[in-house]
Amino acid sequence: MPHPLSRPAIVFRQGSRRHHRAALLVGQDAARCHALVLGVIERRAGQYFNSAVVVAGGALLGVYRKTHLMPGESLFTPGQDYPTFEVNGVRFGINICSDTRVPAAAAAVAAQGAQLLLVPAQNMMRRASALRWKDRHAPIRAARARESGMWLVSADVIGERGADRIGYGPTNIISPQGEVVAQVARR
Repeated sequence: MPHPLSRPAIVFRQGSRRHHRAALLVGQDAARCHALVLGVIERRAGQYFNSAVVVAGGALLGVYRKTHLMPGESLFTPGQDYPTFEVNGVRFGINICSDTRVPAAAAAVAAQGAQLLLVPAQNMMRRASALRWKDRHAPIRAARARESGMWLVSADVIGERGADRIGYGPTNIISPQGEVVAQVARR
């Protein structure tokens, strides 16, 4: 049986300028992070998926495929499942980016006994859109944490790409009560 998660130890790793996906390392304490979750574009049977892979102990534990695609993601096929994973007694699931706008996505993970919801995101947007969304992501994610009773950890881009694109994140840790307990500073 998984032990209670008092506060997840998460280490954020930002990708290079070319690869804007953030990776999440999961563990009970920062010195013993044993799983890596990172976003990939997956090709399987001629279809493309916006996916997150979970690697632990040098082995692929599994894949989550984004279920709720945005209009600009027409190249991708939506995923159908909400797998959960367990590493060092911590059961967790994944929602990618806009999946968090749909309460049922987080609820499906929580229904499997997960204590933690990881949210890799890539909200590098045109400036006007980024400003509209700047203060919306954290409240949406906080609502999912409160509704599901899980810790929620998001890894999102912060910074600029060229003159017309900017990402405000947030990269943060949200308690099951919906409180932001840690956040990477925005520029």
